[in-house]
Order: sequence, then structure tokens, then C-alpha cells
Amino acid sequence: MIHYDPTSPMVLGVDSDATDDVLEALTAGAQFEGSHQLDARLVTMAHQILSDPRGSLTLELSGDPLYHRHEIVLSRVGALRRSRASARRDEIAVFLTPILPGVMMRLLGLAPVEPLDDEHRLAAPPEVLDRLWTTDDEERSRGWAEMRRIARALPTAEDPELEDAPVRALRVSRQDRTFEALMLRGRYLRVERGALSTTLVGSDPTGISRTIFALLTPRR
Repeated sequence: MIHYDPTSPMVLGVDSDATDDVLEALTAGAQFEGSHQLDARLVTMAHQILSDPRGSLTLELSGDPLYHRHEIVLSRVGALRRSRASARRDEIAVFLTPILPGVMMRLLGLAPVEPLDDEHRLAAPPEVLDRLWTTDDEERSRGWAEMRRIARALPTAEDPELEDAPVRALRVSRQDRTFEALMLRGRYLRVERGALSTTLVGSDPTGISRTIFALLTPRR
């Protein structure tokens, strides 16, 4: 049911069909199959986080063909991450709050690419963007094929190697707030969804990071 490597003491692999039961046991401070193998710090910190949560974040990363989803529970003592590690296994990890921004940057694959002026705007059908977030590989690939076609209107990157960078989309959600951005032809564009249209607007890694980290601050 669990898969634990003592060399990574704050990370726990769990069979996907048992993840909810393990999290329920950690919340209650109860024993579960294999829990005696775990570092006491992992068990204690997971219990403290899950028994007194102060919010949550969902992080998604889409590519062609990848799709990753991470759920993060926030608390005063730290954060707990639940990720799908493979088709049949989840990963649970706990860490201290100060390193949360770095963890998010790694999970979202934020890259120090060249900026794209916000004067560059692309119209993108909402249904095409929605395809980027499906778990169906074929449907997601069709969405990316259309996004590549739309991206032909962008100017050529100053660094020619960026033109061949893998396409990426990231989405961060907290309650009713959601931020989306795409990397097309090696530059970032933020997504502005409106009632009648959706627009991709040129941006840069700093602007993308600031907007993402702003979601860590709860609304008053």
C-alpha cells in the first residue's frame, strides 16, 4: 500500500486506491498499514497540517503529452503536497512554509526565458484552452496542435533556441481565484478570460511568478 524510501524521509508513495485512507489516518493521528516504517517527523507534521488546514492550492502543468496535478494543503506549521506520481501511485510530501515558493516554481516548471511585451495579444477560443487541462492525452494533444497554430502570429524570439522549447501551460487555483499562463515558442503569455472572449497576453517570468505567489495571500 505504501512505498517509502528512508533517504527521502518527508516523502511517501501510496497506491492511488489507498491515498484517501492514508490521508484520513494521518489527519486522525491513527496507525495504518506500514506506518511504523515512516519517520516520526513526517507523521507528526502531516497530522498537524491536515488537522488544522488554513487553505489549499491546486497546481496543474500541461504539455504535449504531459499532464501533472498537485494539491497542496496550507497550514501554520507547513504544507502538504499530494501529487499523482504515476497511473497507480500518488506521492505525499510535507515541507516547511518558507520553501513553498521554490516548490511551486519547480512543480510548475517556471523557466527564465526572455520577456514578451504585453502589446502582443492572441485570441484563443476558450474550448481550445480547456482541452489543455483534460487527462485525455489525445484530446490534450489536439488542443496543443491548435495552440501551436495560433502561436504562429508571435514575433520570432531573440534567442532562436527558444522557438523549439516545449509548449507548456500552468494553472494555479485557490478558492475562486485562478491564474493561467502558457509558454508558446519559448515565451510566456498570461490568459485573460472574459465573458465573450479569451486573450493571451505577452508576459515575462517575473510577472508570472508574482501573480502566482500573490495567490498565497488569503483574501481578507
